[in-house]
Amino acid sequence: MNDLFALSVLQGIREAGLRIPEDIAVIGFDDIPFASFPEIQLTTVAQPKRLMGRMAADLLLEQINGKPGTRKKEIVLETELIERRTA
Repeated sequence: MNDLFALSVLQGIREAGLRIPEDIAVIGFDDIPFASFPEIQLTTVAQPKRLMGRMAADLLLEQINGKPGTRKKEIVLETELIERRTA
């Protein structure tokens, strides 16, 4: 899912008396600022957020301006695994 969901999962695992990552490994997705807090150290997948925003704005402007040939596009951006203590 995402890092916020993963943080809830971490809490539930700890409340169940299990150890992270010895008993269960958890990986989030987004690399939100909380993920790197010393007491959390969530392993996560980082997205290029600024690039995503820039590309989304460019696509929106193309549609607003009625640029000929503008149609549905599939864009794949690279992500990065940020290894921390939960996996």
